[in-house]
Amino acid sequence: MMTNPNEMNAHLANDIVAFYDFIDSARKVMATKLEKSSLCSAVDARVEVPNQDSSTAPADTKFESAIHADIHNIEKLLPYLAGFTSAELQKFKSIIDVEVSGLEGDMSIREKLIGTIPGAIFTGISVSLVWFGFWSSIYYIEVIGDLGLMLKDEIISFSAVEAILIIVIMLGGTFGVFSYVYQAWRGRKQASYLRAIKRALSLYLLDSADV
Repeated sequence: MMTNPNEMNAHLANDIVAFYDFIDSARKVMATKLEKSSLCSAVDARVEVPNQDSSTAPADTKFESAIHADIHNIEKLLPYLAGFTSAELQKFKSIIDVEVSGLEGDMSIREKLIGTIPGAIFTGISVSLVWFGFWSSIYYIEVIGDLGLMLKDEIISFSAVEAILIIVIMLGGTFGVFSYVYQAWRGRKQASYLRAIKRALSLYLLDSADV
């Protein structure tokens, strides 16, 4: 048991670096092509219902299965996993849990957005405007029209200000939406990769325990 903080930090750093190398190589393995094997055929035969109308149409499934959906990646990863000890794979599996919980938790774009004061204010205002817009589309609120007339009387260049505000809101909103969707896609894609690797890890460890 290590009690020296420096020794613990060095050990943890080595584990994290080894994990990153493991994930990077696993992603490259998953990107390779794989001919249909006996494992894939056996799983497909138990889960898929052949389409009788067309040989080219995708087969239906008897039930939803994450293993079946990811069987090609699992098949490709099994030989790669054989190059590690069970202890190393168990450690990688635990670190994957940490990563996935972070990506889907406080590292998710939704949590990042409402995790800061400016983000929370922006989200609150946006939700309020959407809520207000919904009800104003049903019930015409005359106070808005009165407010607009008052502002036009008070501000000479109200039209120019209004045009500038519309442009800023449209461009800023469009950029914000695209940025939100892109960041959310990146996080979900990474979490999906990690879950696929964990499935292969779990099945490999389960099978190796019986050997």
